[in-house]
Amino acid sequence: VQLSYSFPRKPYVDGSRTWINNLLITDFIGNGRFELIVTGRDYTYFPGFILRIDPYTGTLKDYYLHSGGLVTTFTADVTNNGKKEIVTGGVNNAFEQAVIVILDPKFMNGHSPLEGDYIVDGLDRANEVAYIRIPRTIVGNILSQRTRYNNLISFLNNSEQKIFQTTINEFYDIGSQSTPLQVSTADYIITFDYQLNVRNIGTRNNYDVLSSVLYEEGYINSRPDYQYFQEYAKTLLYWNGDGWQNEPTFNKQYRTDEGWKGTAAQPTGLSLSR
Repeated sequence: VQLSYSFPRKPYVDGSRTWINNLLITDFIGNGRFELIVTGRDYTYFPGFILRIDPYTGTLKDYYLHSGGLVTTFTADVTNNGKKEIVTGGVNNAFEQAVIVILDPKFMNGHSPLEGDYIVDGLDRANEVAYIRIPRTIVGNILSQRTRYNNLISFLNNSEQKIFQTTINEFYDIGSQSTPLQVSTADYIITFDYQLNVRNIGTRNNYDVLSSVLYEEGYINSRPDYQYFQEYAKTLLYWNGDGWQNEPTFNKQYRTDEGWKGTAAQPTGLSLSR
């Protein structure tokens, strides 16, 4: 897979080398015809992409270009319309935040939300079913000079209970394992229902150890606890079609009285070589 795209203010990004992070073979509407979903990224770590390919012919049918890496993907009928959506996540470099992205496979063409120098030529803004930005917690904010952003690193989906669980890497020390912070990584887990509400937030042992060290050394004035995470959940940002809001929502510009629809962008500015 070799892609062609242009970020004029990021000239080192050219699509000449790519990584494939995830492959899915899935039947979106239950008609017995399978499709190939490819999740990958540029060799330089940015941008990420999702490709929908006809596995019978190798034809590129749709694509999504993301201003940051996408690491993992699954499919589920999140909108309860009888058809599966693509659910993916990673980090948006433009916002320096972990993100969750939900796409209609038939209407996924275009690029993700972006700002600043993260400008892409020849490609329209995509119309995601939903887009969620996940800000850093107090631990990540204190250590922002050590790690640029948090990052979604895995999903665990439960279609029967209609929930999915995300693991967020809050901190990753790129230096020595013997850092005075005593731990080199810290993760927390957010569980969402299919209406995009936060069900609960939990922390891994490495997060608890790091937050304790920061508290004992006076960097933070309290350890993140249940009440902290109740308030933190209200800081997540959801794209409503016109702007960002803190209340859980799907893209209101995408939903119509006739159901879930979208307008496919013309496939300009991106090509597939094989």
